[in-house]
Amino acid sequence: MTVKSQFLIVPVLLFCRPVFVWAQTDPNNWEKLNLNSTTIAGAKVYYEKSFEPNLPFFEKKYKEFLSDKDKSNTFDSKKNQILADINSILGISEPDTELQDRAWTEFIDAFSSLEMITIYLVKQSTTKDFIRAGGTLPNFTYDKASDTVKYNPQITRSSKDGPLRNFEFAFPISSDEAFEEDISLIFRVIQDGFKSSFDIAIHEIVEMSLLKKAKPTDPYWRWFTDGVANAVTYEILTKHAETEYADGFIKDHDVNNYGELRKELNLRYWLTGRFCILLHDMPTESGKRFNYARYVFSMHEIRRLIEEHGIDCIRRIMDEISAKQSRTGSDLLKTIKNVTGEDMNVRLAAYQSFEQREQGIAKYVTAFNEASKNKDYKQMVFNLFRMHELRLPSEAEQLLGDYRYASSLLFKLGFEKDADTTMQNCMQFFSNPGFTNGRLAASEIFMIYALECSCTA
Repeated sequence: MTVKSQFLIVPVLLFCRPVFVWAQTDPNNWEKLNLNSTTIAGAKVYYEKSFEPNLPFFEKKYKEFLSDKDKSNTFDSKKNQILADINSILGISEPDTELQDRAWTEFIDAFSSLEMITIYLVKQSTTKDFIRAGGTLPNFTYDKASDTVKYNPQITRSSKDGPLRNFEFAFPISSDEAFEEDISLIFRVIQDGFKSSFDIAIHEIVEMSLLKKAKPTDPYWRWFTDGVANAVTYEILTKHAETEYADGFIKDHDVNNYGELRKELNLRYWLTGRFCILLHDMPTESGKRFNYARYVFSMHEIRRLIEEHGIDCIRRIMDEISAKQSRTGSDLLKTIKNVTGEDMNVRLAAYQSFEQREQGIAKYVTAFNEASKNKDYKQMVFNLFRMHELRLPSEAEQLLGDYRYASSLLFKLGFEKDADTTMQNCMQFFSNPGFTNGRLAASEIFMIYALECSCTA
């Protein structure tokens, strides 16, 4: 096995949402690698001595990146027009400008305000040997069992609520010979990440604005909210961005890439926000693919409505549902039928392998028990998550048990942060006044989890 195959780079900007972290005072151990340093096009660059002959190539690619970034920043100048288009599509006459401006700043202004970039050019073997020997580097983790290093870069803010100011990034290079190939690939990844900030911002603004207007009264809206958010994002990109950008967005959401998952997606039961065990589902690669497929097919269904009934069908659906006193997922489906004549119950049935909720629960209970016999923790978690989505609010004891088992299984799988988040989500969910003694019950299982996992509650 080569060194390269044992080194995983996980560019956080490629995920659905970038991770912004308030700059902390954790010790930085880069100086222990005795790297040389220079300044290139305003960036502080630390590098291994053997890479010195390659610095001109790095400078060329870095300047190309800066040029592309400057072109991308012109998108910011279209802010008012874009927000007006979003509000028009959703039928919002009095938008929450503070909310929309905040989302825009979070994902777009942030990148245009970069003041300092620091880059580390290091060999994968150098960082791996250093970490394997007990050293620590920012955003690098080492898994002893697989002898694998993972690099998960994160963007830092200079203050908790302040704009983005600092961007530190390591370029783990596989060898001197592969320098140009690796540098080119990494810059493509970063550039894709910066570009994705635009569609992320639009998606978030659309979704938050939609939720604020519609005010759903149950959690079964997500196929619609995220579907509309992505579909409107595509409409905005088509109008305001370069053709290749909009084409790339639609290519990334091609249903043909996820056909094998269609019958397991249960779009009708995809939970919104605080009702989820974890917002982005299982932290495994298969879990991420499953979750992304839900975005893809939800967008597919909304785009089909738009193509058949025009973009104004979104506004008409929003106007009608927001005027209702009851705004459950079922009410939403009835409203869509009233506005378009489309029976979305039939459409959404194509995304599940059962007819009734009870049948779905029975299916996942059986699969969970079978996976348990084989100690297949990943399959146990997957089926547990699907079970949880089918629970009724009145099934408080079962819902509580889902959080309990999910946190334990995630911890066993090595996803300790996700296990902790699961327990925190449990506390938040059961703090709702609708649950009698809910917070107390959640606190009890949180303590049990903490004791069992030898962690601090």
